[in-house]
Amino acid sequence: MAITYIAAVDIGASSGRVILASFCDQTYAIKLAEMARFPNQFISIKTATATHDCWQIDQLVENIKLGLEKTVQHLHTSHQASLSSIAIDTWGVDYVLLDKNGDKLGLAYAYRDARTFGVMEGMIDENAAEAYSNKSNKSNKLDQSNKLTKLDIYEKTGIQFLSFNTLYQLKAFIDEAKLKGNDSYLAQISHLLLIPDYLSYKLTNCLNYEYTNATTTQLLNVKTDDWDMDLLANIGVPAHWLTKPTLPGNEIGKWQAHGIPVHACASHDTASAVLAAPLLNERSAYLSSGTWSLMGIENDAAITDDQALKYNLTNEGGYQRRFRILKNIMGLWIFQQYCKESKLDDITALIKAATVCTPFKFLINPNDDCFLNPTSMKTAILEFCQKTGQESPSTDGEFARLIFDSLALSYRQSFLELCEITQKNKGYILEQIQIVGGGSQNILLNQLCADTCNVPVLAGPVEASALGNIGSQLISLNKVNDLHQYRQLIAQNFKPQLYSPQVIPNFKDVILRFRALFQ
Repeated sequence: MAITYIAAVDIGASSGRVILASFCDQTYAIKLAEMARFPNQFISIKTATATHDCWQIDQLVENIKLGLEKTVQHLHTSHQASLSSIAIDTWGVDYVLLDKNGDKLGLAYAYRDARTFGVMEGMIDENAAEAYSNKSNKSNKLDQSNKLTKLDIYEKTGIQFLSFNTLYQLKAFIDEAKLKGNDSYLAQISHLLLIPDYLSYKLTNCLNYEYTNATTTQLLNVKTDDWDMDLLANIGVPAHWLTKPTLPGNEIGKWQAHGIPVHACASHDTASAVLAAPLLNERSAYLSSGTWSLMGIENDAAITDDQALKYNLTNEGGYQRRFRILKNIMGLWIFQQYCKESKLDDITALIKAATVCTPFKFLINPNDDCFLNPTSMKTAILEFCQKTGQESPSTDGEFARLIFDSLALSYRQSFLELCEITQKNKGYILEQIQIVGGGSQNILLNQLCADTCNVPVLAGPVEASALGNIGSQLISLNKVNDLHQYRQLIAQNFKPQLYSPQVIPNFKDVILRFRALFQ
C-alpha cells in the first residue's frame, strides 16, 4: 500500500509541534505522530522607552527547523521514506518586519502587548457609531477628521473589533516611530509578513501572503480579497510592505535544507481547525476550543449587515474562500493562566474537582479586558467578583468552575447571536455544535456547552488545527479530492463524542445574573 508522509507545523500561543502524518492511499487511514514539541510563549523585553511583550521568534524558527530535521531523519531511518510536503499554521494578527536585505527588523510584538491599549478607541469616531442604523448618513469614504467610523471599517473588512488586530498594532507602531522622529527606521522596512508567512519564508526564502491569516488583520478588503488602500493610507502603511494574498493550496517554495516542497495551508490555525471540523450539515456551528474559543458558521459570502456589526461578528477567511463567520471568546486562556500561576499540573483532577462544585455560583465576563493579560489572573478574577458584588471563590475547584460556567454562558450568548444571523440570512437556526481542538477534551465544559446552548454537542477531533493543515496538503497533492471528502475521512478516522443537553435548574436566574455583568 502506498503511504504519503507530510509534516504539519502547528504553532499555538503557548506551544508548537511538528506532527508527522501518514496517509494510506488505499484505506484512507490517517495516522499522526508528534515528532517535536516546544514552548512558545512571549517574554517581556525592555527597550529604551518601554517594556514590551514579544515573541521569541528566532528561537521559534530554530525549534521548527530542529523538529523538521528530526522528522526527516526518522522517516529515512524507520521507513526509508521522505516527506512529500510541509506546511505551517499559527495564530493570527501578529507580524514580523523585514529590511531591504530580507532580514528581520525590530521586535516581533505579541498581540497581548499593552502598546495597543486605547488605540482602537482613538481611531474610531464613536460619534458616528450610530451610522450603521441610519442608512441615509452612510458613506463609503473615510471620515474627513482622519478618524474612521465602525461602519466604514466593518463594511470594508467584515472583521470583529478587537484591540489587538493588526490594524491597531500598526497604528501604534507607526505613530510611536513618527513621534520619536524615527522616519529613517520606517524607511528601512521593505516587507511586513504575518507570523506563518515569516516562518515559511525562513524555510524557503520565498515571500508569500496567505489569505486566511491575512483576513485577521482587519486590513483586507472583504470584497476584493486585497489590502484596503484607504485603511493602509489612514495609518501610514506604505503599499509596498504587502502584496496581494494567495489562497491556501499553492507551493510557496522548497525547504532549502532538503528541497522538500513547503505549501501554504490555511495558515490561520482556526481556519485549519475549521477545515478539519466534520460538520454534519449547514445547520452545524463549530467551536474551536483552545487558548481562544471561536464559535461560528461557514458561509459562501461575508455577512456585514447591521446585525452582524451590532454583534461584533467577524468574517474571517476560510479554505476555498469560505467565510468563517464567528465570534472570538477569551477561551481557556483564563484557565491556563490560573493553573500556571497556581502551579497546577493535574488538569484532569482539577476538572473533577470543578464538577462537584456548586454550578453557576460565581460568574465573570470572560471577554472583559481585565482578563486579556493581567499580572495575576487569580487577582483579576477576585477583583471582578468584588466589583460586581459577588462572593469570591476560595478553592481551585471553585475557580475552575467559575471559569467553565462563565465560558459556557458566553458560548450560549454567541450561539444565540449566530442563530439570529442564520435565521435572517439563511432561513433556519442552528441545531448542533461541533467542538474541535484541545478544549474538546474538557468533558465538563463540553457538557456545559450542550446544556447552556440546549443543543447536542459533538467533541473532536483534538488535533483539529494540525489535521486541517494536513488536509490542505493532501488536497494540494491530489491525494484527497476536495474538502467534502476530507471531512468524511476525518469523521471516519476520529470518532466524535456526543454530549446531549440536560436541564439546568433555575437557569433563567443564572442568565439574568450573567447579563447583569455587562451593564
